[in-house]
Amino acid sequence: MQPEMLNTSGHAVFALQTHIVFVTKYRHACLTAAMLDTLKSQTVALCDKWRCKVMEFNGEADHVHLLISMHPTVAISDLVSSLKTVTAYIRNQEILLDFPSSITNQVHPSKCFRSPVQVMFAPNP
Repeated sequence: MQPEMLNTSGHAVFALQTHIVFVTKYRHACLTAAMLDTLKSQTVALCDKWRCKVMEFNGEADHVHLLISMHPTVAISDLVSSLKTVTAYIRNQEILLDFPSSITNQVHPSKCFRSPVQVMFAPNP
């Protein structure tokens, strides 16, 4: 292993890497290049908060691959849960902005999206 890939913390030396694949529901090809760019920037920002580093980010229309270098104190399940929650929330906000107000008044959002209504309509900070 190359020395530049090793991380240190206190008296420990570690190199923990996790490969994560996010797949769209039913593998529908719905991710565009713009969506992938937004997802990448959101993922990098979130991983910085979790003391992690995105080593690689690749995606296609129906899935996204992440290679993340992690700190030993970070639980993989907590990181994945946070990534899914934050990226889905931001994407749902973008979708709601694209809808005309006449449609959102007629169609109940819980029929369109997989997030709770109070989360989707929370005011932007």
